[in-house]
Amino acid sequence: TRGREISLSSQEIIKEVESLVNQGFKEIFLLGQNVNTYRDQKNKTDFPELLRFISKIKGDFWLRFVSSNPWDMSLRTIKVIAASDKICQYVHLALQSGSDKILTRMNRRYNQRRYLKLIKRIRHLLPKTAIGTDIIVGFPGETAADFKATVAVMKKVKFDLAFIAKYSPRDGTAAAKNFIDNVSPAEKKRREKILTKILTQTAAENNKKYLDETVEVLVDGFAGGMSSGKTKTYKTVKFKGSSELIGKTVKVKIATSQAFGLSGNLV
Repeated sequence: TRGREISLSSQEIIKEVESLVNQGFKEIFLLGQNVNTYRDQKNKTDFPELLRFISKIKGDFWLRFVSSNPWDMSLRTIKVIAASDKICQYVHLALQSGSDKILTRMNRRYNQRRYLKLIKRIRHLLPKTAIGTDIIVGFPGETAADFKATVAVMKKVKFDLAFIAKYSPRDGTAAAKNFIDNVSPAEKKRREKILTKILTQTAAENNKKYLDETVEVLVDGFAGGMSSGKTKTYKTVKFKGSSELIGKTVKVKIATSQAFGLSGNLV
């Protein structure tokens, strides 16, 4: 998380994925501090190329990746996702703040307009995708107007998932060195609650679209007579099942929806 990023070779990654798929693994995550900046200089492979190579590997598996930064989420990457039936349609795209002033203070290389334009592009090319984000409230210097800008983006984008954190100074970071933590703990908590309420409302609204739909679920748990798993859009689904279904992909018809979960019956 500090210093220059280092990328594994594409050949090494592809070989490992092939090995995991041959062992029966059903879900592969590509993980990086910022996966979009992945680049294998020797083999001239960037992130969309890597996604394309992995999606061509034979076998029954789903491919996910985290985390992405808005400034280098390319059109090529979005098109590769759209063209593959293995790459899951869930995009986690950190917003952090809806205020251009705060984004500059955070050293984020985008602004609100560019972020919203990217979301529009993703929704156009991946109409069924779910979108998640990260947000920090109470960053040093965040005024009521700055927070209002974040609220506006939250309402406009209608995120499916968001990790909302209250700012706290971390030793060694530029923010801790250069800025005074001048937003009170009580105000940070208040702002967090406001965003959480918006998220709960938009997530619930989004999940209603799944009612009466039949979805694929990769089962990863069983407790109390109920199986659970994730859809390709990273929705949690519960249904009556058995422990024998863990690791299998099943079809479930959605009967009820909540803000952060769905439930239904095996088809």
